[in-house]
Amino acid sequence: MAFIGLAFVLQVVSVPWFAVMLNHMNLSRDIERGLAQWLGWRAAPAHRLARSWPSPWAQAWCRRCGATAVCCCTLVGCLKCQHKSVPWIAAARLGGWSAFINPIAALKYRRRWDVGLHLGRKLADVIRIEHGALLADAVAVVPVPMPWRRRMRRGIDHAAVIGKGVAQGLGLPLVKALGRGAGSTQAGQSRAIRLRAQMPGVCLTRRGLQLPTGTVVLVDDVLTTGRTATTVCQALRCHSVVLAVVAVSDRTEHSGAS
Repeated sequence: MAFIGLAFVLQVVSVPWFAVMLNHMNLSRDIERGLAQWLGWRAAPAHRLARSWPSPWAQAWCRRCGATAVCCCTLVGCLKCQHKSVPWIAAARLGGWSAFINPIAALKYRRRWDVGLHLGRKLADVIRIEHGALLADAVAVVPVPMPWRRRMRRGIDHAAVIGKGVAQGLGLPLVKALGRGAGSTQAGQSRAIRLRAQMPGVCLTRRGLQLPTGTVVLVDDVLTTGRTATTVCQALRCHSVVLAVVAVSDRTEHSGAS
């Protein structure tokens, strides 16, 4: 009977909508901690996992567009972006996609909130070091929105979790100022398919309309083609945007920005 009861609890906790409810009630971590102690198993804490993550400065990258740089960058950007206009004023990142695939997967699919918060705090350090002068008039940290159906299915809004860590590190409020229409997920899709896919509309919510004029730190997990970030920046066109992402695809070219 005890084994059947344990199996039932594990099955219920794994249901995404139930995990969302537990998270709002601040019970999810208590249940996971209790099960871990009962089974004698404990997941590695985020700060220990972070020891294997590369330094944000292990690769040369462009502070204007965020792409991995193959040569020295200038004040007007790298070879990929210096002759293009990008909808944000600066970009910050932790590294390439291949280096951060494991922590991002743990956050998105295993609902490791602690990993997402730790990624956000490390990202805040990069923003402060690289773009500290732009934070003088910063008003809020805004996560890239997720359709509510996908959020209920996964049981976590990963961009909001990372954004919370960024907000804590920068001492700014986290404002979920944007709403997004339903669209097909881009996870696992090739670059060509992502570029052809129709982007769902993004609009300001009532909280977004109350944002004072100033610089907004826009947070997402991965920058691949730049189309999502470009669409979101269009909704934030009354604000200066500093783009902050955990990882950038090594093949990123901002074809959506012109």
